[in-house]
Amino acid sequence: MDFNPYNERFDWAPFSNGKAKLSDLFPSTKLDLHSTFSDPMEDNFEYLSEFRLFYAFFKTLPSLIEVEDVKVDALVNRIETELQDRITSRFQRQVLDGAGRKLKLTNVIYIVDDRFLLQVEKGEFRILYRSGDMAMAREFMERFRRCYKRRNVKETISMLIHRDDRISTKPIKLPKPKLTLSTHYNDDLPPVHERMVRELRAKEGGGLWLLSGEPGMGKSTYINHLIHTLDKEVVFVTPTMAAAMEGTLMSRFLIDHPNTVFVIEDGEELLKSRDNGSNNGIAMLLNLTDGLLGKALSIHVIATFNTELRKIDKALLRKGRLRLHYRFEPLAAEKSAALLASLGHPVPEEPVAMSLADIYNRDDNGLPVHEGSKKIGFRS
Repeated sequence: MDFNPYNERFDWAPFSNGKAKLSDLFPSTKLDLHSTFSDPMEDNFEYLSEFRLFYAFFKTLPSLIEVEDVKVDALVNRIETELQDRITSRFQRQVLDGAGRKLKLTNVIYIVDDRFLLQVEKGEFRILYRSGDMAMAREFMERFRRCYKRRNVKETISMLIHRDDRISTKPIKLPKPKLTLSTHYNDDLPPVHERMVRELRAKEGGGLWLLSGEPGMGKSTYINHLIHTLDKEVVFVTPTMAAAMEGTLMSRFLIDHPNTVFVIEDGEELLKSRDNGSNNGIAMLLNLTDGLLGKALSIHVIATFNTELRKIDKALLRKGRLRLHYRFEPLAAEKSAALLASLGHPVPEEPVAMSLADIYNRDDNGLPVHEGSKKIGFRS
């Protein structure tokens, strides 16, 4: 097997299943210096590849501990103060701010004790170590715990990101919407909500939850409300990335994040039937919601779409995989009138059913604003 020093996504499968030796992947025991850099022609150029740099120093593949959401300045100061006599090499990248006044540290890598690589980059802390050094690597992790940000699960949602050769998450603050289900949604939603909360909170089980309806009916706002009732990790996935979630990288991520709820908004293209052509994203959803891995790890997927249910792939609607489908309809006339009045908007003499978007987006005269209106939900 040829190893391209500029390709961070070469196939590791033969090595992982024992059919190839390390020498097959790295024919030379010496890795060229230029091979430690990310490819500057790639969109995700990141200065130095910590994995290649570790191999260049220690001639072995690293194990990894990764801590997300750290206080960068505090962590860097503590590392350089407490490990001053143990740091043998240091590499850094700085970027001049937009005002041209201050250099901002974006990436710093330390070689410690000539056997560990510590990296602080974009709010993340990574500890790369030899397989026999796990105990000491964990000591590094515990030593700097005061520099880790505390995450309130109910105040954040994670965004799935693909960087270099791994999939990880970034926390995004998500304030709880100020609403009550009884005033903002029709009477058939509260029992559905109670069921979703009960089953999504359970430690076992998984499956697919479909929420449909025309734009502006409040699907995103409802999901925002829902996830604040769940004491577990919720990961937001764009439809484009969801379609590319097949493969070993995603499997590794799922193993590290069991009992997770994935949210996919506007997933028409991902969910559509394969009758009229191929749809690569369907295989991922089938495995997550009813495959062996999804079942073993209790993975839930909540997906929203605006199209008709008949256009959704039939395999996704199979009993045992689909936990529930709920369609959001315009708010009933009486409820629409009451909500308009509570917001201080004029109430028509003959109330009609309305979308939440039309109720909330009004001009100074109390008329609905359609062009360039402010959206509610995740995109508010």
